[in-house]
Amino acid sequence: MAFLTGSDIIFDRIGGVLGDARLRLGFSCATLALADVGIMMFDSVAAVSVSCVGKNLVIDPVSEKENYQNGSLMIACLPSRNEVTQLIITEEWSSPKIHEAVELCLDECTKA
Repeated sequence: MAFLTGSDIIFDRIGGVLGDARLRLGFSCATLALADVGIMMFDSVAAVSVSCVGKNLVIDPVSEKENYQNGSLMIACLPSRNEVTQLIITEEWSSPKIHEAVELCLDECTKA
């Protein structure tokens, strides 16, 4: 569920632990809907998640991988402005792992 307040879009928690896949989809759909009706925006919102499965980081995992994750990190950002609009982390992560996951997500967001 999305709420429009002023110039900010606030997303409510959607399904599962975080429902990363559905939440990412929600960001994309809301961005497209706002653009479709002609609302001026600074940038389109891109969202990417990373799951920690054992010692590996998996970008935008399928639901089977999410079942075996040790934690997840999801970033929504405005790629052209290089701004993170939302960061959600589940479970415990070491600082180097968070840094690596954030860099992977930001790199993927700029490709979107």
